Amino acid sequence: MAKTAVNLNFMTLEDISTKYLTWLNDKSYLRYSNQRFFTHNLDSAKKYVSSFDQRDSILFKIEYGSDFAGTLTLICDVQNQVGVMGILVGKDFSNKGVAKYAWTQALDFGFSQLNLRKIKAGTARSNLAMQRIFAHTGMQQEAILSDDLLIDGNYEDLLLFCIYRNS
Repeated sequence: MAKTAVNLNFMTLEDISTKYLTWLNDKSYLRYSNQRFFTHNLDSAKKYVSSFDQRDSILFKIEYGSDFAGTLTLICDVQNQVGVMGILVGKDFSNKGVAKYAWTQALDFGFSQLNLRKIKAGTARSNLAMQRIFAHTGMQQEAILSDDLLIDGNYEDLLLFCIYRNS
């Protein structure tokens, strides 16, 4: 897949679609997302999208060609120059490199456009796909929070990763 096939743009209310709501309500697919704890409708999705100011809290829509492929969040602590990222890619776009390329673009945006010095993210120990993205983009494991997540009725470690601007 060519890198140019994946683009990030700011998510708007007009981007909320039936497909997006279907993803947000697919509990089997959201195994690792905190969205698994919520049921969404058009009003809750609008409230969620509107909660991002697109400066300190950014919600990107991920596009694969002309298709809406997912979302990526970048929450900034401007005073400390630190960002926290998260991603949700629709299951139609799994295993196509979409998440990897979107993640790479968001890291670059955070460092070059927002002047962040550090970007961090976390994932469950069993989420090997996310750990591969972290490794591919140069993120290093920074900490383990034991039994911090409840997934499928079991407690699991939260692995925290980070990358610095000059690494």
